[in-house]
Amino acid sequence: MNVRRKATAAAVLGGLSVVGTLLAPQAAFAHGDMQAPAGRAYTCFLEGAESPDSEGCKGVVAENGTAPIYDWMSNRIGDSNGRHQELIPDGKLCSANNPTYSGFDSPATAWPTTQLQTGDVNLEFKATAKHKGGFQVFITKDGWDPAKPLAWGDLEKIADVASPQETAEGYSIPVKIPEGKTGQHMLYTIWQRTDSPEAFYSCSDVVFDQQGTAQTGALEAQQPATATTTSHDHSTHEATQPTAPAPAAEAPSFWDKLMNWFA
Repeated sequence: MNVRRKATAAAVLGGLSVVGTLLAPQAAFAHGDMQAPAGRAYTCFLEGAESPDSEGCKGVVAENGTAPIYDWMSNRIGDSNGRHQELIPDGKLCSANNPTYSGFDSPATAWPTTQLQTGDVNLEFKATAKHKGGFQVFITKDGWDPAKPLAWGDLEKIADVASPQETAEGYSIPVKIPEGKTGQHMLYTIWQRTDSPEAFYSCSDVVFDQQGTAQTGALEAQQPATATTTSHDHSTHEATQPTAPAPAAEAPSFWDKLMNWFA
């Protein structure tokens, strides 16, 4: 290659490198929601954003459109840094005071429930990316009125897990559900990152002593219990998908042709 071609190649490739950097997809942010018992956002995602089944999820679409359902993993406050009660007023806990997710603040009577048992239970949190951090889990107190929006005073903490066990899809969070819980309740989960001030928030509607109505089924209480789903298990559906045929050999790319020209 002569000097002029070398100079031309350096200039062209340098410029294209800058363009490639600008066009490269950005890294995904860490997001997530409770998977079992399913949080409200994940529940609506399982039902389907375009034609949800439950009153609660239909209300979200009516109030916010389908975006918060497709973006089920992003109910967050970027600069929370542990200031949960300072930043989220009563009645806005399930949306984390985010107008985009305001439909999730509707009373619990509108939402499907997951059957839950008292005692030791492992909750399953689905994370699209894993980061250092811990989980706080709350449950509504006895006498809580599910017809009213959730308030901080309705909650009692049942777990504070600084280093949760990782799973294939996220985290397993051990909690101890107080004995004597009956009827409908709500679990409120906060995932606070320690490598960032960002925190994520989730409301899971549960029921004791009766069959749940959510598509994700029941949590089986064992020693300790492990979260399980009985229907709409996406891992099962994905496993049964037909294998795509191997792609055909590609024609020489633009880059190959360009480098051959400079050679």
